Amino acid sequence: MISNLLRGFLIGTAEVIPGVSGGTVALIVGVYERIIASAATLVTAVVNLIRGKYKESKASAKQVDWALLFPLLAGMLVAIFVAAALLEPYLRVSPRTCGHYSQD
Repeated sequence: MISNLLRGFLIGTAEVIPGVSGGTVALIVGVYERIIASAATLVTAVVNLIRGKYKESKASAKQVDWALLFPLLAGMLVAIFVAAALLEPYLRVSPRTCGHYSQD
């Protein structure tokens, strides 16, 4: 669980940094395929639920890798707030830094 929290933290941090892909980090840390498979299974469960196929929906939901998704999402949320707070002062745009400053 702690390793998945850390993976989520890395993915979330990558999502905040301009030009860096969280999907690429997920691939590097070895969880990309599991995330995609779980997401597909979760979508199937939701679609079956909407269609009133409760038995199929429950069966699909049981196949989702919740032990992976919950810690990843928790780590990502923490990282997004922490990284955004740390990077925000560096990404703030002002007229002087953009070269559009005029003394007129």
